[in-house]
Amino acid sequence: MRVLSQIALAAAVVLAASAGVAAGDDRFDRADTALGTVLDRYSIPGAALAIARDGAVLHARGFGYADVAAKTPVKPDSLFLIASVSKTLTAMAVLKLVEEHKLSLDDEAFSFVADLPQPAGTTRDPRLAAITVRDLLDHAGGWDRSLHGEPASKIEEIHHVLGTTGDPTPQDVIRYVMTLPLDFAPGTCSAYSNFGYILAGEIVARVSHEPYERFVRENVLVPAGVTDAAISHLPAALPGEVFRYGDGGAKLENGSALATSAAGGWVLSALDYVKILAALHAGRILGDASLDAMFAPPYPPLQARKNGTAFGLGWDTVGRNVQGRLYYAKNGVLPGIRTWVQHRAGGLDVILFTNGNGSSNGDDEAGIKAGIAAVDAALDS
Repeated sequence: MRVLSQIALAAAVVLAASAGVAAGDDRFDRADTALGTVLDRYSIPGAALAIARDGAVLHARGFGYADVAAKTPVKPDSLFLIASVSKTLTAMAVLKLVEEHKLSLDDEAFSFVADLPQPAGTTRDPRLAAITVRDLLDHAGGWDRSLHGEPASKIEEIHHVLGTTGDPTPQDVIRYVMTLPLDFAPGTCSAYSNFGYILAGEIVARVSHEPYERFVRENVLVPAGVTDAAISHLPAALPGEVFRYGDGGAKLENGSALATSAAGGWVLSALDYVKILAALHAGRILGDASLDAMFAPPYPPLQARKNGTAFGLGWDTVGRNVQGRLYYAKNGVLPGIRTWVQHRAGGLDVILFTNGNGSSNGDDEAGIKAGIAAVDAALDS
């Protein structure tokens, strides 16, 4: 699975100036023009685009504003909350612990939090004991947010059940979920679940005996050469982080909920994520067996989608083209943030981060979808 040469890795430290870096390919100019048109159409204040191959940045550019009022431009190295793209980092951390023989993907997930007491007066779905760590990473744990919503967002209900106040912790959310019936038997199908990654992050902390953020930084980010990434909680912003804007241009608060750090709380730049993908494929974060597991076809009885893709461990879309070449992608969505990373079958890595909703006709991902399509069309032309 290692697809980068050491020579290519030496080029991975290329940083872009604020205006952008190009490699004489007019497809990048077309991508810039098309993306700029989309940002205007959907009133998205700013964006960062990075395109790389084998860790070498071929093109990087900032669009629009990180701070509209101050007219501070977005740069390729501007920091964005990456929302659910954070799940890829959590999956890498879990697989790192598997490599260290500190846990197995087949371990029972709730065995790692057995000390958390069942809330008084509640019952536990016995199927919780069947959920594996792999199920968490594959969105196959048994929770379907389309039926009952996201547990971590039900703050008032968490407080009512647990008798707590304030910002719920990951442990609070886990204890609350222990009172809920599952929506399906674990491992029988997949349904996107933020909670699965909240629990996975707690497992990382408990097994490593380190805070989740520190373990990810030292074992995933530092090996990739990423040093300025961090988790920022509501309503804080990190130095150099873009502001976030809602529909109509209203400035939104930065940061993320404490409980959802492992599912959506990391802040970093588009160029940082280029480094992460380079290091991932070079084997500097994970070994071959872990990469094989991350991008493996779904395990029975899970099935691929009609288009042949499926969830990977940490990824929304994993597949292979007719030539058998791997491609994969992950998106992230939070108020005022839309993020997208993809590894194309042809070998290009494309990272697109925006700091606006870009909603249209009830679709709160319309803008980022249009931006992705515009860049893809330019690169395929």
